[in-house]
Amino acid sequence: MIWLTWRQFRVQILVAIGAFVVLGAVLGYTGPHLVHLYHDSGIRECQASRGDCGPLVDSFTSHYPWWHGLGPLITVIPGLIGVFWGAPLLARELETGTYRLAWTQSVTRTRWLATKVLIIGVATIVTAAAFTVIVALWLSPLDTVNANRFSPGAFSQHGIVPIVYAAFAFALGVAVGAVLRRLVAAMAVTLVVFTLVRLVIQQWVRQHFATPIHVISALFGGGSNAVGPNAWVVSSRVVDRTNHTVAIHRDSLRSTCGLPEGEFSRDALRACAQRLGLHQILTVQPANRYWPFQAWEAAIFAVLAVLLTGFTFWWTRHRIT
Repeated sequence: MIWLTWRQFRVQILVAIGAFVVLGAVLGYTGPHLVHLYHDSGIRECQASRGDCGPLVDSFTSHYPWWHGLGPLITVIPGLIGVFWGAPLLARELETGTYRLAWTQSVTRTRWLATKVLIIGVATIVTAAAFTVIVALWLSPLDTVNANRFSPGAFSQHGIVPIVYAAFAFALGVAVGAVLRRLVAAMAVTLVVFTLVRLVIQQWVRQHFATPIHVISALFGGGSNAVGPNAWVVSSRVVDRTNHTVAIHRDSLRSTCGLPEGEFSRDALRACAQRLGLHQILTVQPANRYWPFQAWEAAIFAVLAVLLTGFTFWWTRHRIT
């Protein structure tokens, strides 16, 4: 069974190994240079003095413009695993009818499925972990500069959650393939369902893992200092002296304050907002909740993966003839 599983999935696994080697070579070559640039940039000293580090940050992040694609790559890998590793595992056998021969030999269908799920499942976790680790190591100086690892996008690309996303996507693909019995349909449905579940958790569920705190901050500066680095600002609203929410933006405030046309100085706008009694209330998840949130989200997707795997075994034993 191990040899058969390797024969059937060797192309997918070899493609993953090849992609990892190429990416690892690129990141291994450029990583030390990126670290050197960070140490020479002066950003660390600037941030320690709480100065305006924007120009230094822009100069530093401009050296490798393609780094913006590394985070999305970690987001995409679990979906690809679900589509190209999970969905074909049963759907291909059921669509071609080869399962009838495989399941009438000395190996039972339960053992046949368990062997394949175990081998490809372990390969899934190892692959996702390997890509996540090398990308995280390369991005560490940029993560330190940006201080946004708790933001919705960055959160899904770091830590342990990408690995569990991959396990969930694989289990989802196997389950969908068992039910639909058509390879192309199973691949499409796996991708759609995986994307929808990820979006629902990210947009509506994650923020409720813990009760957020509310922080009062001045307009046009001070918001990031008020919540600290790596905190997640879930939402913000501008209020007046009576704490009523007001709709105001930079252009309307400039006009209200009587500032000259084209005058958008941060200091001038902030001083005017203070005179008018305007400030913002931020809904925040503090940075120290990052790892508990990682654990909660990983647990959710791990439970879903286990339930889907259990469903697949039940379906295979009782509904496929």
